[in-house]
Formats: sequence, structure tokens, C-alpha cells
Amino acid sequence: MSTVQRLAMLVLMATLSTACMPQGPYRVTPDPAPGPDGRITPHKTLDAQKTMQCADSDEKNQNCIYFVEFDEFGNSFSRRQLDSGVNTARDVARSGGNIIVYIHGWHHSSRVDDSDIDNFQNLVTRFGNTKNTPNKTMGIYVAWRGDSIDKQTPLVGWSSYLLTFWDRKATAHNVGNGGGVSELLRKLSNIREMNPDSRLIVIGHSFGGAILYSSISQTLGDQIRRDAYGSESSKATSVADLTLLVNPAFEAMRMKPLFDLARSYEYYSPLRPSLVVVTTTADWATKDAFSWGRNLGTLFQAYPEKYYRALNTTAIGHYEPYITHQLVAATCTSSTLDPLPLEAINKSPKDLCIPGTGADGVSPLLLTRCEKAYDCERVIGDKYLARGPIDEGFIPYRFPISNIRTDASVMTGHDDIWNDTMSNFIYQLMLVIVERPMAMPVPIE
Repeated sequence: MSTVQRLAMLVLMATLSTACMPQGPYRVTPDPAPGPDGRITPHKTLDAQKTMQCADSDEKNQNCIYFVEFDEFGNSFSRRQLDSGVNTARDVARSGGNIIVYIHGWHHSSRVDDSDIDNFQNLVTRFGNTKNTPNKTMGIYVAWRGDSIDKQTPLVGWSSYLLTFWDRKATAHNVGNGGGVSELLRKLSNIREMNPDSRLIVIGHSFGGAILYSSISQTLGDQIRRDAYGSESSKATSVADLTLLVNPAFEAMRMKPLFDLARSYEYYSPLRPSLVVVTTTADWATKDAFSWGRNLGTLFQAYPEKYYRALNTTAIGHYEPYITHQLVAATCTSSTLDPLPLEAINKSPKDLCIPGTGADGVSPLLLTRCEKAYDCERVIGDKYLARGPIDEGFIPYRFPISNIRTDASVMTGHDDIWNDTMSNFIYQLMLVIVERPMAMPVPIE
């Protein structure tokens, strides 16, 4: 190695060492280790300016979001911080309010300048201020170390995507499986069950979608099983009123057990989807980078069936055999809408128009079920998922998983989840939950 090469290597190592993201939380002091007597000294107070953020600067504290931060192993950094969010959620639920949980993804965190915080705040504020949701709305921002190398560091930049893929993907699943996020969601779910007029909406983006799915996949399986038996109270015990994954960064293989389970039942009770996934074809991070990373990381993996390789190397939103719907910007009217999309997601006709708001950049959207060849040509060509009797190999008419694929007309990339058109789609889904919580789709036989 020449002197120049050695020098370049030293500069690279020095740059990467200074670019490392901190291991600790941004919003709270971590709980100390147990003392000699086994006691953990609790925090006496929390800094409200760091633990929560509100849309209004006045004393009403309207539309606040609370931060709950987790370490690399899925443990909450502060029990007091977690309890603060849960206790506030309980107060909001008792008044029939709405609780929105957001788990951020790759290259994000809870530091003050993170754009995801402000975008989530805008969603909570909009939802809390609409006439359709008169009761109080709060948000819970689930934070973790979404980056191990700061992409804002000079000479690092976008190369951090290549350098941190395997590390952050593994960490996301560790966080989801670690138990802390599951505890938070179970407590919020219990609060919702005890306060049936309240609503709980859970959203995960990117590797945050991997965290969310890892933490609740078994619960979703239980919910799907109960739904198939037609229990009148089954939705009251579901993990949330809406579970939404946007551009989730985990392989289709992880959802295969849930997908197979859902295909094994007929659904006689009128139900909304238990899980909604939305992914854009323009997301190079989950479409291309994810596939490259998974193919390289599983190069010597053996499979019992040939198609398993695609399942294990393709993100769930790009695995075409599992795509159930197409969502694209289109010129359409809302004549078939009654008036919001989630209630009609399995209804006839198979096309559903979701109106824009009339504002600049908020396009009407056409949601189409992929039931015949070329129904969803813009996102999966001639592929489709025919519905019919499960004993003949079809997926059931009222399938509880909606794996929606969209294109650049709705989201132009991996992080473009907050643009006006996509935000309006999320907003419309959320409104269904509040306005008609038990409204159900009808079969399409």
C-alpha cells in the first residue's frame, strides 16, 4: 500500500469515526443501572420541552406528540418517559380522543432537527383540527437509532446508505423483537379496549415498518384468526384500529406466514383490513438497494423451493405475487366513494376514487384491486391475485391484508411519504377509523 493510499485510508477512518451517531437518547437521561440493593432510582421529573412537542405555543398544549426512545436492543431508555406517553394516552382515550403512533425509519432519530418530527407533528395537528375529529388528538413518536453513521457528515453523505444497510436492518428487527415497543403498543391497545370511543392508529415507515411488524406480527395473526371466526368483539381486541406500513424495509419472507394464515380462512364477519401496506415503485431504497443488500447478504443461503429466494431478497411492497391493490393518481370522481376508501377496499366495483382536496398538489387517487390481468398494469403488469373460494386456491374475498403498490404519481421515493397527495391518503384512511369505526366492506361474490 502506497503512502497516498495509507493517508486516504486514515482520512476515511477518521471521517467515519467522527460521523458515528450517538448511542444514547436525545430527549431524556437514560435510567441508571440497578444499585447494590437492586433498586433503580427513578427520574423525579422530565424536561417537558424535550419529552413532548405541541403544535400550539399557548397554554392549551393542543395536538402534542410525546417521544419514547429505545436502545439498540429494544429497551426503553427511560421508564418515566414511556409512562409519560402512556399516561397521557390514557387521559386522551378517556375523553374519546385519538392516539397516533409513528415509528420512524432509516436515517432518522428524535434529534431536534429531524424532519420526520415536524412532518409527524403536521399530521397530528391536521387530524386534531379537523371538524371530523372534535376530540383531542395526540401523537407518540417512537424513536430509535435509525442511523449509525451521520449522512450529514462531509465526505460521507449518501454513502451512508451503503455502509449502514445491514447494520440498521438487523438493529430494526432487534428493536422490534426486544419487547419494549411491544410493551408500549400493548399498553396503548389495552387503553383503547377500555375506552371504546377512542381510536388507536399505528404507522411505521422504512425500517420503522420492520420494527412495527416484528413487534406485532403474532398479535396480527391472532387477530386474523379471531376475525375469521366472526367474533363480534374481535375488532375491540385488535392491536390497533389501523396498522399502516409505508415503504416498509423488510423481506416478503417475514410476511409469508401471516399471508398464508390469512389465505386459510373465509371471513364471514364484515371487517376492515387488519394490515395496510403502501409502497411506491419509485422507492429505490426498498426496490433496488434492499434487493442488492439482501442478495449479497444471503449469497450462500439454501432454499427448499426456488421461489423462496425472491421471497427472502425482495421487500414486501415489491414482491409482486403478494400485491393486492394499485394506487395511482388519476382523473376520477368520487361517485363510488361512500365517502372514504377503507370501507370499500373490498367492495364492488373494484375501482375506488379517493378525491383530492382541491389544493395544489393534492391529486385524486384511484385504488384498484388486482383481480384480473392488467387490472394493476402500472405497478405489476399482467399479474394479479384472483379472489374466490379458498378451497380452490384463491385468496378470500375479504382478505385482511391490503398490500398496496403505488408509483411516482403518489410517492417519488423512499422518504416522500409526507407529500400532500400521500399525506391526504393517510389522512383519509385515518378519518374512516374515527367516523365509522365498525363500518365494514361487503363480499364481492
